[in-house]
Amino acid sequence: MGKFCKKCGTPINDNTNFCPRCGCNQNEVQPYNQALYSSIGPVRAKSQNKGSDNTNVIIWLLVVVVMAVGIFCIVSASRSGVFSDSPSFDIQQEEIDALPPDYDDKSTIINDKSVPHNSGTITATEVRMRDEPNLKSNVIGYFNKGESVDILEIRPNWIKVKRANGAVAWVSSQFCTY
Repeated sequence: MGKFCKKCGTPINDNTNFCPRCGCNQNEVQPYNQALYSSIGPVRAKSQNKGSDNTNVIIWLLVVVVMAVGIFCIVSASRSGVFSDSPSFDIQQEEIDALPPDYDDKSTIINDKSVPHNSGTITATEVRMRDEPNLKSNVIGYFNKGESVDILEIRPNWIKVKRANGAVAWVSSQFCTY
């Protein structure tokens, strides 16, 4: 083994006319530059790498697709409340912004005898009617702007009201004047 393939640099026998790796005819190709190829090693024939290159691309594409589907599922589940111990609530930002920093849902109830006026007016459109005086309670309907209501009870930031049809609900105090 005193010579190298003139095309790919693979070591071959002195009397070999064709390279066993790339099939190059050693009598027709320009002489192999050993100094050049000794620093980078033998070159692989493209036909040997073709299958593994395609396999690598397919594997990477599958990894990317699986990761994208996983991220989509996690984001969708978190938005729907699957990972939450408590149900998701549809809270108006205005209701949250209106709460003072020291707000406490267990504040002292001011009974209806201390209510200065027995009637009030809803001041915004589509104001949520809630079954309890807190933002986590169920929305049981909506008030219309300008709707007149009877005031039954007042708590800090919440007013218990009665509609003309007899429905009783809690409304954020920022949306009802009395």
